[in-house]
Amino acid sequence: MKLRKKIHRLLAIVLALNLSLSLVNVTAMAADDGSDGSGESYTCGKVEHTHTAECYGDPVLVCGKEAGEGHAHTEACYGEVRTLICNQEESEGHVHGDECYQVTETRTLTCGEEERDPVTQAQYDENGIPSADLEPIVVDPGHKHGDECYTVETRPAAS
Repeated sequence: MKLRKKIHRLLAIVLALNLSLSLVNVTAMAADDGSDGSGESYTCGKVEHTHTAECYGDPVLVCGKEAGEGHAHTEACYGEVRTLICNQEESEGHVHGDECYQVTETRTLTCGEEERDPVTQAQYDENGIPSADLEPIVVDPGHKHGDECYTVETRPAAS
């Protein structure tokens, strides 16, 4: 009878411990490695907050054009993402230089085409006059670089 009572008591303790541990918040046991478990790395190194653009690396422009009249930067303008890895605040004693960053993403143009505007040709009526009633013929559809034109290589940031 004593053995049976001891087994019941042991099972009750194990069950109580199991239930208690299941109530522990999962983030309390999460690794504090600057990631959210999805494989994405954040430069801020914080886990318990809402990630904003500041938490991701700094994109580097490779298009060579100024934003403004006639050009707006798109994803195609950025060739790599640099992630801050020095873990120091910028101050009078420390200014972030190239050694404070690591390239964590590289976009390489692989489509082999130049960007170009579409080319159309007017259609002519029976008298050889360009007709405003007929749709122009598309001679060249043009090409704008999109995500499908790039190969993206990502690397985790060093800790």
